Amino acid sequence: SPLVHSLVADGLALPHPHGGVRVDFDTGRLIGRDGPADDAYAVGQLTCGTPLFTSVLELNVRKARRAASAVAADLARLYRTPSPVSS
Repeated sequence: SPLVHSLVADGLALPHPHGGVRVDFDTGRLIGRDGPADDAYAVGQLTCGTPLFTSVLELNVRKARRAASAVAADLARLYRTPSPVSS
């Protein structure tokens, strides 16, 4: 997709050798040229190289929850408030 090609070209995401882009397994945070992104996450087919299965709905829901928790924790640190989402 144009979005993925742009992310890779800009170094914001790295391609995974087994497909998709590299992400942190626990948070879904994109891994780019300079390491994990501060504010970019991916779940589902876009991450097909990282987990073994990406089309199982239950796994995608779990990964989305983890990514949402990571975003909430980032925002809580930024604004110094308790995280509203628990995993």
